[in-house]
Amino acid sequence: MGLDNDAVFDQVTNATEAIDGNFDFHFPFITLALSSFRELKLLVNNHTEITTAVKNIALDVAGTGIGGFAGAKIGSFIGSLFFPGVGTAIGAIAGGLLGAIGGRMISNNIKYQDLNMAKEEYVNAINAYSLKAEEVNKIANQRFENYILIEEGKLKVFTEQEKKKN
Repeated sequence: MGLDNDAVFDQVTNATEAIDGNFDFHFPFITLALSSFRELKLLVNNHTEITTAVKNIALDVAGTGIGGFAGAKIGSFIGSLFFPGVGTAIGAIAGGLLGAIGGRMISNNIKYQDLNMAKEEYVNAINAYSLKAEEVNKIANQRFENYILIEEGKLKVFTEQEKKKN
């Protein structure tokens, strides 16, 4: 078997139609259900707000749906180049899975952007505090050492005065 002219023609036609906007899109209902359930639990437990929940659901569905769709189209095209028919199906499945995972990773990065920025600010504040605390500790130690030297000097003078008296 090799490249089948009709299969290549069909794939090019399908790719061209997809570019023109004529394509089949399958809505990720499972993702919608799972994401909605997770966000509903968070809402019920007062761990999120309705706007955040809706945003997270939309990002999950968009990331999974668009990523899966794009991956399936690219995978089916690549699979068809190597082994039309079976390769198309395998490429579509593998590409769809990888695309959905990649799309979900992108949408998760968007969802966690505020949290990651807050973490970074927190770490920076802790580091700044640690540096300041170290500086204050160094100054306090220097002052304490100076105080000890002064007191030792006073004690030495007092001791010598006492020896002279006796």
